[in-house]
Amino acid sequence: MPVESTVFDPNRVIPHLERPRESLDPHKPVPHLVTLDLTWAVLDVQTNEVSTFAADRGHFKSVEGHRYIVFIRATDVHGVQTVGLDGSGMFKCATDPDRNGVYYEPSGLLPVSIQHQEFTNHSVLAPTLQALVVVMKPDIGAFDYFRLSGGFHHFNGMPQSMEFFAYSGVMTFTATASNRRGDVQTASLTTAP
Repeated sequence: MPVESTVFDPNRVIPHLERPRESLDPHKPVPHLVTLDLTWAVLDVQTNEVSTFAADRGHFKSVEGHRYIVFIRATDVHGVQTVGLDGSGMFKCATDPDRNGVYYEPSGLLPVSIQHQEFTNHSVLAPTLQALVVVMKPDIGAFDYFRLSGGFHHFNGMPQSMEFFAYSGVMTFTATASNRRGDVQTASLTTAP
């Protein structure tokens, strides 16, 4: 059987791999993978049911007379450093009816918010997968959507200053977390009736 021999041909085109279209700039820091992961959970105190949501675009429907506690969970391989949690929105509000059935309602929306809460991890442990869970504290953060306070106001025609309660609007919860490396992630969750 004859053996094929390879003859060098100087005119033959040898294919090469394409060069990368973008090259790294030695003066810019190399981007790194953000490893912070945030997830939401909402506990319905009346039913003891927990609903979970991704970091963004989560939405849950509130039921009148139910109380909710909002949780944000942050995990990171570099160790979670801080987690902050806020809630706010603009609502149609009204006072509770008095003994004669009279109630008051402002012509515009009122701002409603839940007190800011923050947790800082002071642990100096070596980096491992760490999870922090921040819970809206029941005394200030657990809420009944239909009892969110719009504050005390004295509008024209009212006999005295009275507390207004939300009955329609969107509450947006916002969480911000950072890890020991300095990465920051945010998350949001909304609720409406």
